[in-house]
Amino acid sequence: MMQNKRIGLTGGIATGKSTVSRYLREKGLAVIDADKITHNLYDHSSGFHKSIIQEFGEEILRNGEIDRKKLGAIVFRDQERMNVLENIAHPLIFAEIMKEIERLQNEKLIFIDIPLLFEVDENYRKSLKLNKIWLVFAPLELQMERLSERDGISKEEARIKMQTQMDMRKKIELSDVILYNNKNVDFLYKQVDNQLREEGIQ
Repeated sequence: MMQNKRIGLTGGIATGKSTVSRYLREKGLAVIDADKITHNLYDHSSGFHKSIIQEFGEEILRNGEIDRKKLGAIVFRDQERMNVLENIAHPLIFAEIMKEIERLQNEKLIFIDIPLLFEVDENYRKSLKLNKIWLVFAPLELQMERLSERDGISKEEARIKMQTQMDMRKKIELSDVILYNNKNVDFLYKQVDNQLREEGIQ
């Protein structure tokens, strides 16, 4: 079995991590998307669906499906409820990530795109056996502005969402590579290309 290199890709909410993830895919690189895995759980996992309804009640449903906006309105304002959600979701998400790593075992380089890489239980993070962590960074005001525009919410609602995540200064300390997304997309892509060259990818 080939010994592959694993790079964790993370960032604060609305910093541009998905833009980097998409760019890596366009280059033909292997990217495991934790958000996509999470969405699949909501859409296709009956056990997950049942556990969430048991904990949060049928008021989070719309047409029989979990309304993520309704659920988000609960957990983003209540850390205890957020912890409940994460305790249900994280074991399932990381089990699927490990399956994907196994499936991609012959890839030389695997990127694992996880928004809350630093917020999850340390044992989950260690299980990934990451060689490096890339962090996509944007200044706080720009981050809030992008989130407000992207989700169609007020800046106050954006601020509440952002407060559920670890302070970006702490994330910078814990990361190996910082990708600055405070200019245009070409500026961001150039940094990604430079890092890929360091990994032997042209």
